[in-house]
Amino acid sequence: MMNAQTLKQKLTDRDIVKIVNRLGGELRSENDNEMIFDSITYDIVADSHKPKLYCYKSNFTFIEFHMSMDTFDIFELIKERMRLLGNKYNFTDCIKFVCDTIGIDYRADTINISTPNFINANLKRFTQVNQTVELEIYDDTILNKFDNWYHQSWIDDHISIETMQKYNIKYYDYGNQIIIPCYNEKNELIGIRARNLDPNANAKYIPYRDFNGKWYKFNVGSTFFGLNHNIEAIKKSKRVIICESEKAVMQGDTYFGKHNIILGMYGSAMTKTKRNILLELGIEEIIIAIDFDYEKESYHDESLYEELTDWERYENKVYKIADMFKGWCKVSVIIDYHPEHKKDCVTDYSKEKFIKLYNNRYEIYSKGE
Repeated sequence: MMNAQTLKQKLTDRDIVKIVNRLGGELRSENDNEMIFDSITYDIVADSHKPKLYCYKSNFTFIEFHMSMDTFDIFELIKERMRLLGNKYNFTDCIKFVCDTIGIDYRADTINISTPNFINANLKRFTQVNQTVELEIYDDTILNKFDNWYHQSWIDDHISIETMQKYNIKYYDYGNQIIIPCYNEKNELIGIRARNLDPNANAKYIPYRDFNGKWYKFNVGSTFFGLNHNIEAIKKSKRVIICESEKAVMQGDTYFGKHNIILGMYGSAMTKTKRNILLELGIEEIIIAIDFDYEKESYHDESLYEELTDWERYENKVYKIADMFKGWCKVSVIIDYHPEHKKDCVTDYSKEKFIKLYNNRYEIYSKGE
């Protein structure tokens, strides 16, 4: 009996081209190592953008290089394209799609659709490809131009001076900005973020730009803030708490020091690249702790239409992340049904309140579910 992994191993370069063609994309260039297709996972009209869907011939793994560097195998590629087109495909549907496209007779008694071994085999392939996506490394002497001054607003928000020193936080007087250096797991500088303190600024957080016009930016979909400091605690506990901001990570450091397992996503979006980083660390539970984007008690008051919509949007964000880890590990979420302010993060509260909410977290998916 053929299983999903065997089916994938039977695929040829030309089979891949046929499948992508059927999904609405064209092969635009090719060499001995890779094929480049229209970006079918980025836009419904696949050829409306520069082709940046790369397929690596060694294992037929795809990477979309437009924004988030999402990673797919052939089955996930089909599922994601169909989702974009408004069609809900499960794993069995994706296998049938492949069989129909390349001319293999699909019958339940000839193809085993069980997935655990297939998933485990492909995790290593996914992470190996992710390791080839290298971020620019900046000379960290650039940080010497900034002041070692720590803003009172961050101290008031439960971030100690010792933590800010640990994370190399600086102040830029000319721009009235808190400077946040961003490092990879090897402690190499990959970018600099600036927190605007001017209330009239267009955005709170922006990449730092020097006088020569150089932006110290990086792809925020490819890594986490705090990984360089917290990787060992995460490996040891086999748990990770994911928050949106850099501040949340540093609040966790102030509370828990070397036992801190919080990482910042540089926003609320989880990508497959970041998911695979966490899975490679061996986590058994991911704890979602994104900002509470809703008003107090609006989650159950149907008369408050706009606030109810906020709650629904919050739920959608949570489940979008949770679904990416379903079947890989336990997934839970920290919820405060009575947030003190809209946009609060659980780390904005006292250490005691954080621990109470953490201990009462809600399980979304059990491991293997």
